[in-house]
Amino acid sequence: MKYIVLITLAIFATQLAANDEFMIRPFTSVGQLQLNLRPKPGANGVTNDAKLQTYQPNVSNFSGVVVGHKGFSVTFGSNVPPTDASIQEKGKTDYKDYQFQFYFTHVGVDLFYQTFQGFYRASAQEGEKTVLADGTKAYPQLPDMQMKKYGANLWYVFSPQNYSISAAFNQTTRQTRSGGSWITMAMANDVNVSNNGSPILPEAQRTEFGVNGNISGARLKSLGGLLGAGYTFVLGGWYLSLQGLGGVAAQQFKGNGVQDPDTQNVVSKLYNVRGSLGYNGQTFFLGFMWLSDQVTTEVDGLEIEPASTRAEVFFGARF
Repeated sequence: MKYIVLITLAIFATQLAANDEFMIRPFTSVGQLQLNLRPKPGANGVTNDAKLQTYQPNVSNFSGVVVGHKGFSVTFGSNVPPTDASIQEKGKTDYKDYQFQFYFTHVGVDLFYQTFQGFYRASAQEGEKTVLADGTKAYPQLPDMQMKKYGANLWYVFSPQNYSISAAFNQTTRQTRSGGSWITMAMANDVNVSNNGSPILPEAQRTEFGVNGNISGARLKSLGGLLGAGYTFVLGGWYLSLQGLGGVAAQQFKGNGVQDPDTQNVVSKLYNVRGSLGYNGQTFFLGFMWLSDQVTTEVDGLEIEPASTRAEVFFGARF
C-alpha cells in the first residue's frame, strides 16, 4: 500500500506578503529514508575490515499538487509505481507516509508517521549482488525488514519579520526582502527497526562488527533540541534560502541481537539542513528544494543512524 497525505496550515506575520486567496503548486519529489550502521574500529571487537552498511527501501518519485487558500494547503498526489526491473533489482517496499505541517507567525509544527517494509542493502559491492537469469544484478534484499518512524518537530523563529520558513520551503506566502533569523527546534520521535528476528548485517560482516554483529533490530526514542539559523537572499522575485540546525537528544535505546539487550540511556547527535532556490513572484513561482534530517546514536562501538533526505522540483500560481 502506497500513499502520502500532507496537510499544511499557515498564518503569517503582516511584515511578509499577505496570504493568498488561492494557490496551486504542482511538484515532483524524490525522497529517501535509510538506515546506516557505521562501525567504530577498535571498539568492542570491531575490526578494521568492518564497513559501513546502508539499507534503503525501494521507493519511487512522488508527484502531486498543492492546493492552498488563505494559508491553508492540502497536498494530493501519488507515487509512480516502481518498474518490474526495479523490483527485481531492489525488491518491493510497502509503505505509508502521513505528514501534517502548521505555520504561525513565530511557530511551526511538523507531525509525521511513516512505515516502510522491504529494504535492500544499498552499500553492497558488485561481488555481493546476485546475477539473475536476464543478467540483472540484484542487491541483497531484506523483505521482512521494517522501519516505523513517528514524531513531531516544533520550530520557533526569533525574527519572523525578517525570515519565513514557509516562504522558503512551502511558497504559501512570499518573502519580499533579504533577511534571516535564529531558529530553535524541539523534536520528539520514536524509530523502530526490525527484521523478524534475523540479523540485519550480512554474514561476512557480523564478526567484523564485534559484539553487536548480530543486531536484528532496535528501538530509539528521542527527545531533543536544535539551534541554528536561516537566511533568505532576495533579488527581485528570485530567492535563495539556506537553513541549518544542530543539537542533541536524550535517547532511550533498546537493541535486539546486541551485547546489552537492556534499555540504555544515551545522548544522540541531531542535524537538520535544508535549502531552496527559485522564483517567488506575485502570481507565479517555481524552484528547487532539498532537505536532510538525521539522528546519530553510538552504542558499544556501533553508530546507528536513521536518516531521511528529499529533493523536490515545483512550480505554481496564485489567483
